[in-house]
Amino acid sequence: FGPDRGQTRGGPTIPTRGFIPWRVMTGPSDEYWFQPWKSYLAQQGVHIETNSALTRICVEHDGKKIAQCIVRHTDPAGGASHETIKADHYVLAVDPFTVHHLVKDSPELSKDPELVKFSGLVQEGEHHNISFRIGFKESVRFPGKDTVVSIPDSPWNITLYAQEHHWDSDVDLGGDGEIKGLWSGTICVCNRPGKETGGRDALHVSREEFTKEILHQITSCREFNEMVQVANEGRDLSSFEICETEVWKEWRFERDGDGYKAHTADRKWVTTLKNSDFRPRPGTTSLTNLHLAGAHTKTSMHIWSQEGAAESGKAAARAVQLGDKGITDIPLYHHGPPSWVRAVQQVDNVLYRNGLPNVVDVVGGLAALAGLGAFAGLGAYALRTE
Repeated sequence: FGPDRGQTRGGPTIPTRGFIPWRVMTGPSDEYWFQPWKSYLAQQGVHIETNSALTRICVEHDGKKIAQCIVRHTDPAGGASHETIKADHYVLAVDPFTVHHLVKDSPELSKDPELVKFSGLVQEGEHHNISFRIGFKESVRFPGKDTVVSIPDSPWNITLYAQEHHWDSDVDLGGDGEIKGLWSGTICVCNRPGKETGGRDALHVSREEFTKEILHQITSCREFNEMVQVANEGRDLSSFEICETEVWKEWRFERDGDGYKAHTADRKWVTTLKNSDFRPRPGTTSLTNLHLAGAHTKTSMHIWSQEGAAESGKAAARAVQLGDKGITDIPLYHHGPPSWVRAVQQVDNVLYRNGLPNVVDVVGGLAALAGLGAFAGLGAYALRTE
């Protein structure tokens, strides 16, 4: 997107320990990434229809191709209309929960060996992450460049970073210019009780209680406060005035009987040990003009990630090109560990299949035996020399 927009900046979480750099945009993702991307696609002739939902996929009578799709459009007033869409190719890149319902409602789709996997893919339900922002009247420095923080004793597993440390200096942080320091954070574990929520987890508190709890978990962390003091000439975190807090707008904290229940329309899926084996292959299905894509598909990235989503998109594009021309010139990068890691993985697989301890335990045990052997040898040598 040019030299000033769409760039990333990275740095290690703990600069002195040589960790892999944390990569973030140099400005708000919407302004620096999504809007330029949307404009580029529009310039290439792509028509983007918002406020719409895919409701049905219709298969041709011979069961070999998709005949059409039904889409529901919602207008600003809340009214709905339906449209039938026909195309040469269909790329299904919506969330796996939506795909699962589409397959359940269309028995013809359940005959495909990849689409039938979605029932196992969603067996554990949604994964909940709740993001938030904290605005300060002055910037709070962190030790090192581009530091990202994980609160070690947070029941909700809070991670955060200071956006003004990563973003371009001309980016408006909000608050009519009052905000000089802006933290973006996420709680990664929602089903544990908070420290001061009376035994309730993050999904069963009010918005005010949620905000109060995350501030308490952050400010009560001794290690984090010590880090802040080191970087800010002894100033404690409590000495920095907060002027605004915000929970991501898609989350609703609504009354539920005598309590509250938080929910969002954005259903998130992540990789787990139970659902990993059900990830479908990206690209062409048995329906020759239906192609799968999304971070939930089985790419060379073994986890749900942006890199996996990008790889699956290229796989789907290659499938479309192959279907039309019989050849493809779209390169596909496969992610993978270094060769020495793959060798260790293969050894570990052999150990696992034979019911033996994992490779780390085996190597550690052998090292311990070697150490004992060496110690015993030195002891015997000492006895002989005496």
